[in-house]
Amino acid sequence: MLNIFLSYVVILPAALICYFPMKMQLKRSGLQTFLIVSLSLSAFIAAQTFLTRFLDLKENDTLMPFLIVSFLGYHASLRLPLKKTIAAFSVVIALMSILANIAVYLGDLYGAAPGMSNYSANVSLCQFVLYSLSALILACPFHKYGKLIIDQPSDSKGWYAITLFSVMLLIISISLRSIEYRLLEESQLLRAIMIVIIAQLFVWMLMLVIFYFAISDTMKNIRMEERSKMLEMQENQYLAQQRYIRESEKTRHDFMHNVRTMAELYDSGDNEALGRYLHSYVRTMPTSEVKLYCGNIAVNALLNYYEHIAMENGIDLMLQVSLPGTLPLSDVDLCIITGNILENAVFACRNEEEGFIRLSIRAEDGIQLYIVSVNSFDGVVRKSGDRYLSTNRRGEGIGLSSIMSTVENLGGVARFFHEGNCFYYNIAIPL
Repeated sequence: MLNIFLSYVVILPAALICYFPMKMQLKRSGLQTFLIVSLSLSAFIAAQTFLTRFLDLKENDTLMPFLIVSFLGYHASLRLPLKKTIAAFSVVIALMSILANIAVYLGDLYGAAPGMSNYSANVSLCQFVLYSLSALILACPFHKYGKLIIDQPSDSKGWYAITLFSVMLLIISISLRSIEYRLLEESQLLRAIMIVIIAQLFVWMLMLVIFYFAISDTMKNIRMEERSKMLEMQENQYLAQQRYIRESEKTRHDFMHNVRTMAELYDSGDNEALGRYLHSYVRTMPTSEVKLYCGNIAVNALLNYYEHIAMENGIDLMLQVSLPGTLPLSDVDLCIITGNILENAVFACRNEEEGFIRLSIRAEDGIQLYIVSVNSFDGVVRKSGDRYLSTNRRGEGIGLSSIMSTVENLGGVARFFHEGNCFYYNIAIPL
């Protein structure tokens, strides 16, 4: 009875590993998710222990149905696209299969295992210890670095590749499990199997490291592009201001000549000519190409840039901005959020006859930053669960994913929704 119970209890540390990178992707609070998962798994362990004991079932007889049900519950608890959930689940299952074979090997060293395909109480206990140790070891890296991989938008090919590698490792583990015990009595074969298992573990770790650095490089490139775009906008704003200054200097230089001319026209009593001259003079006065929306230079440049884009596309853009010169969050993060909102909005309503964008950004009492926006669009949306998918490419929208991950990394909340032909952004970030 004990070996049956232990063979199912190993599920608990495996479930923990599955949820380590998912802090920002839970549909419910962390406590609610923990209670639901704990109670569900406890009920399953108790039921399966009873059924296996009294119906003379093998542990592996219920393994596949349980994995399918577990995955469906896992996916339902997360705000992730299917490709990411499958990849995360398969990575953990691949590791568990490798550790299970190590447990069998260690059990064989102590003469406790009847073969690679069966379990004893000692092997089950060894497996539980290995699973628990792996959960402790992976807690920090999965929570810190795994979270970074999961939260960031990335190419689908990467997720499909890591799923394929994990499935291959799982197939190898299952193949090793089918070796008959009498063949394991040969020390050379047993040594070869252990080498294969260790190689699997190494490949598993290498796979995750390579994937992490690939995602990191992608995000660095995106950040560099965002910074480059910000610098370009600021440069355009600077050049426009320089033109305004030069034109203003010329106007000031010519001011005395214009005043003398107007004085002579006044003294001659030719009011009609004076009026024409005044109107002509006003038209030649320089006007600034740069509007001052707020004291934040980076945001001001960004808003001027998209105002120009909106004018070119005939979009009615209304901006209400109340920001201090400095904020306790980076200009890059603020511009990533604002820029993606405006970029998505311009793309959505550029072909609308009466397209409009309304954007409000305000910092209230230095405590909370609110970004609220609404724009018109054609009313056509693509969704997967509660996630909006891109209408001009396959998969989730990169802009929305970038906004969501940036806001959540800042400890804020973001909500996107649509009503009719209007799309809404509601964002709150603590300062």
